[in-house]
Amino acid sequence: MIKLTLKLESTNCNGWPNLIIEFNNKKILEKIIEKESTLEVELDNVLETNNQLIIGMNNKVLDVKVYGTQKQKITKLLLIKL
Repeated sequence: MIKLTLKLESTNCNGWPNLIIEFNNKKILEKIIEKESTLEVELDNVLETNNQLIIGMNNKVLDVKVYGTQKQKITKLLLIKL
């Protein structure tokens, strides 16, 4: 298990950003971030190598990602290979 502490700051531009965190292709968190926030996140199912952590948001338009049958617009902020 990996424990992360994320300190986040957001601004309101037609709504607060909706944070999405994915770890090894599994969505582990989805939350609206208003102003400043500190989040504690635990990453389970850690692989020996090639772990992938993606931090992004889905209510600001840059890219499109498909979850099941729904298309969601995703802005990828950070991609980390562990």
